[in-house]
Amino acid sequence: MALNVPIINMIQQGYTVVYQQTYGTAFTANDLTQIQSKCLTSNFILCVGEAEVGASNLILVSCGNCYSILQTTITNQPVLINNAYWYNTPGKSFGFAPTSIITQNSCDTTGPNDPQRLCWHMDGSSGGYRIGAIYPSGSYLKLVYVSSGLITTTTSTSMIRIYFLIFNYCYSISF
Repeated sequence: MALNVPIINMIQQGYTVVYQQTYGTAFTANDLTQIQSKCLTSNFILCVGEAEVGASNLILVSCGNCYSILQTTITNQPVLINNAYWYNTPGKSFGFAPTSIITQNSCDTTGPNDPQRLCWHMDGSSGGYRIGAIYPSGSYLKLVYVSSGLITTTTSTSMIRIYFLIFNYCYSISF
């Protein structure tokens, strides 16, 4: 999970935007199905974030294994994937938090001033709900990126190093 991430860094590290909508646009199970179709193997990495329209930085982003993030969860029972607790509850919401404590009404309302929480309404008439402590309007974007996480022209040792380099950036993990 990271704050204030340059979008150009995501692109330079091999991420492709597979979903981009304003915060006012409804987010549905069909959107998740379309996103999942971009996760071609179990190695793919998914990053979810937000930015103001026209901005060069993501306000907040978190990444993890594509298949793991998109698994369905039970209300108020997020799953730890790397350094974030993810939830994907149809009819409720999709997002992540820095702890397992969430209050998943139609979206996570725990810690209204917590800068490391993201929540999008699911299967309703409204779109996103929060980017940390920001409760945005249509001038903000919901973004999903996907990357294979691997460079196919290198040795397996280099692939692991590159894979962790991506995660170091997203998660500030030290190895």
